[in-house]
Amino acid sequence: MAKACPDVKVSAQTIRLLTGDKDATEIDECLLPIALAIDDPDELPYLIEEIFDMRDYEFIGDVRFGLVRIQIDCDLNMSKDLEFYHRRQYVSQTIENILFGELLIEGVDLSDDEDDKRSEKDGKKDNCKEESKGKKGGKGKGKKAQEDASYQ
Repeated sequence: MAKACPDVKVSAQTIRLLTGDKDATEIDECLLPIALAIDDPDELPYLIEEIFDMRDYEFIGDVRFGLVRIQIDCDLNMSKDLEFYHRRQYVSQTIENILFGELLIEGVDLSDDEDDKRSEKDGKKDNCKEESKGKKGGKGKGKKAQEDASYQ
């Protein structure tokens, strides 16, 4: 990673959330466009090219978790200052969409289609159980298989 950039002011909260380190005081120079956009959402339109170019950085996977931490923090603190945290959340979600093409954390859709998908998955679990019953012994079941069997 590149050197830290202490001359540019970024909030301590943003640094800690992006890095995942409660004691962090500096942010890597490569993360600066993201941090600046999160701290000042009005800057996002002017930083979009720099952020878009970050897609090929080798550390980009770590950035996603920082963006998710920002989103979680916004959800937890939304009642304190609705506009501030809503704008931060919008920026972090927009950046995540630019860099990864989708959001890691999205709302759960409980429509009929989701119920159908769950029924299909449950049917597959039942088929697996029937197949395992037909096999001799039953020893060697993995922990996961035992947990799934006790789930239903």
